[in-house]
Amino acid sequence: MAQWRGVRTQQVGGISALIGAAVAVCSSQAAAQVDSGASPPPAQAPARNYLNLRLGSSSATAESGHPDICAETTPFRFLSLEACGTGAGLLHESGSDLMHLRVKWNVLQWQPADDPRGVTLEPAIGVGMTELQVASDEPGFRFSDTGSSRAETAGAEGVLQLRLLYPLEHGVELVGAAELGAAYLPHADELVTPKPELLPFAGVSLGFGF
Repeated sequence: MAQWRGVRTQQVGGISALIGAAVAVCSSQAAAQVDSGASPPPAQAPARNYLNLRLGSSSATAESGHPDICAETTPFRFLSLEACGTGAGLLHESGSDLMHLRVKWNVLQWQPADDPRGVTLEPAIGVGMTELQVASDEPGFRFSDTGSSRAETAGAEGVLQLRLLYPLEHGVELVGAAELGAAYLPHADELVTPKPELLPFAGVSLGFGF
C-alpha cells in the first residue's frame, strides 16, 4: 500500500509539473501574441536637425549648369536660417546665380502614423532677401540699382518649403527639401541680361545633417 501511495504521489507530482509547464508555455505564447498584435509600436520622437548641407537644383539657375548649395541651421525647432546659391565668385565665375538668405518658420512637424521608420515632414514659411547675378558681380548687395557693370541686383523674397528628415545612424539624418517661391527685384529689367521684376522659382535639394 505504501508503495502504491508513493507511485500515486509521483504521478500527481508529474501531472502537476506537466500542467505547470503547459500553463507557462501558454502564458508565454499569449504574451507573444499580445506583443505582436495589432497595437502599434511606440511612436518615435520627431527627428531634430540642427545643421545640414544639401545639393539640388533651382529653376532660376538651371541654365547655368551649376547645382544649388544650401546650408541650414535650426537653433530652435520652430526657426531656421538658410543660405542657398550656386557659389558664384567662390566656386565658379560663369553663369547666373540666384542667392537666397532667409529666415524660415517651421509651421509644424508631422509623422505619418503608418510609417515605423520615423520620417518627419516639416512644412515651413520663409522670408528673406535674394541677389540675382547674371555676370561677375561686385562686393555688397545692390537693392537700388544694378551696379556699374549692370551685373547684379537684390530684393525681397518669400518661399514655401517642405522639409523631410529621415533618421539614419549616430544622430545623422537624410534631409530633403522641395520649395516654391518668388523674389521681387525692382531693377532686374535693367540688368545686362534683363530679367522680370517678379521672379518665381522652384527647387529641390537633398543632403545630410545632424
